[in-house]
Amino acid sequence: MQQDQKIKGFTILELLVVVAIVMIVSAVAYPNFSSWSKDRDVRKGAERVSTMLSTITASVQRGNYSFVQFMIIPQGSDRTIFHTRGLQRKGYTRLLKKRNSQNTQIICSLKNDDWKSNLGGNPEIQRITVKGVVTHLASTSSVCFSKNAAHYSTSSGLSQRNLIFEKNDHNRFIIVCNSDLAKANGGKCPLKKSAGLIKPAYLIEWSRFGQIQKYKFNGDEWIRN
Repeated sequence: MQQDQKIKGFTILELLVVVAIVMIVSAVAYPNFSSWSKDRDVRKGAERVSTMLSTITASVQRGNYSFVQFMIIPQGSDRTIFHTRGLQRKGYTRLLKKRNSQNTQIICSLKNDDWKSNLGGNPEIQRITVKGVVTHLASTSSVCFSKNAAHYSTSSGLSQRNLIFEKNDHNRFIIVCNSDLAKANGGKCPLKKSAGLIKPAYLIEWSRFGQIQKYKFNGDEWIRN
């Protein structure tokens, strides 16, 4: 026996209502998702930088290298290269002799020739490119140090910045922020709120003896993260 089947579908009006609801929900949710996505990218970039600093610090403390360098190489306003390299005793001694001949502190050389393997160096311990994340530095800068910071020096932007927060003066740090903010600030992160700094932004600080601390900008000030 054949049974009658009543087939019901959506009316055009019902479909339009559903589409309208989806569009409204999407419009409300998108700004929050976009903000979360940017913060995630900057946070991940800060974590990679912090880990890289910790790794190279542990390497020199264990004696794998006598002298190491952490270098930041800006690549416009949408990415940054972070690079570490090291010197064995032979290369380290060479730099010390150069310092003595010039009667200045040991140099944190950006020249590739000073880190060649035939001079007792490792020109590339680690090298990463972080997309969508930039720093407060406008040009290639670096920090160099030996075990227990017996010798410590910086080059370019890392030797010229001071920032006051938590009632202290800070001068060993890297600020990382979203590339959109950098594009509106000459290709780099602003240093503070009055200069245009907004969330998301993180600050990685290191002490002369290798202690590393990470901060997050909450919209008004830096807080420990």
